[in-house]
Amino acid sequence: MGKLGIAKATNWLHFGRLHWPKSFSIVSQRLRKYTHVERTTAIFLVFLSIVFVLYIVLGHFPTIATVSEGLSAPPSEDLVKLPILVVFTMGRLFLAYGISIVVAIGMGVLAAEHKRFAAVFFPLYDIGQGVPILALFPVISLWLTGLLGNQGLALEVTCIIMLVLDMIWYMFLNIVSAVKNIPTEINEVGQLLGFRGLKRITHIVIPSILPAIVTGSILSWGTGWNTIIFAEYLPSTGSADPVSIPGIGSLLDKAGYEYGNTVVLVLMLGVISVLVLLMEAFIWRRLLRKFEKYHVEV
Repeated sequence: MGKLGIAKATNWLHFGRLHWPKSFSIVSQRLRKYTHVERTTAIFLVFLSIVFVLYIVLGHFPTIATVSEGLSAPPSEDLVKLPILVVFTMGRLFLAYGISIVVAIGMGVLAAEHKRFAAVFFPLYDIGQGVPILALFPVISLWLTGLLGNQGLALEVTCIIMLVLDMIWYMFLNIVSAVKNIPTEINEVGQLLGFRGLKRITHIVIPSILPAIVTGSILSWGTGWNTIIFAEYLPSTGSADPVSIPGIGSLLDKAGYEYGNTVVLVLMLGVISVLVLLMEAFIWRRLLRKFEKYHVEV
C-alpha cells in the first residue's frame, strides 16, 4: 500500500507530467462563482487599499517621478541581481523545510505513540512557546559568530536555525494529531504484514498522514516567509555595520532600515507576494487534491 502510494506521488511530481496552465484552474473556478460586479468591486477595493497604504507611508500619492527616483536610489542597484536573490532565499526556505519535515515526522510519531516521550516533550514545548522566536535571533547569531569566527557564515547558519524553529511546529502538531487518528484496523494490518520500525513508517504512517503533512507544510511556509524577512539581516545599533546575507529578505530590510526607499520596499513585498501565490497555485493546491485520497476516516 505504501510503496504504491509513494510511487504514484513520485510519478506525479515528475516534471514531465506537470501541466502548468491547469494550475490556475482553481482560481478561475472560484472567480466564476462571483458576478462581474462583485469581481470589479473586489479589485477596486484592493487597489484603494494599496493606494491608501502608499499614501500613509509616503505622505502623498506616488507619482512617476517618485517611482523613478526610488528605482534610481540605493539599494535599487541590487535589483539586477533579483533572480539570484530569489534563488538564495528559496534555497534557504527549502533547506529549512526539508530539515523541519524530517524532524517533525520523527518527533510527531514518538509523541503520538510513546507516552513517556510525550510526557517529557510537551511541557518543554509549552515553555518554549512562551519565548518569542525573534528574541533568540541575536543571541544565536552572536554565539555562532564567536564560535565560527565569521559573521556572514554565522548569520547564514542562524537563518536556517530560525527558519527550522519557526516552521517545524505546525507540521509537528498536525502530524501528532494525524498519527493518533490512524484507524486501529490499519495498524493491525501492518502488524500482520510484519511492518516494523522504519518500514512501518514508510508503508503505514506516512501514507496515512499525507494530507496532514501538506496542510502543516502550507502553514509552515507561511510562517517561514515571515521569518526569512528578518533572518537574512542583522541590524546594528552601534558604530558597526549591519550584517546581511544575499536574499530578497535582506534587500527588503536594507530598503526599509538603511535607505528608507519605499519604492523598493513595496516592490520587494510584491515579489514575495507573487512567489507565495505561485507556490499556492503550482504546488500546494495540487498536493492537497492529489493526497486527499489518502485521507482516512476515524
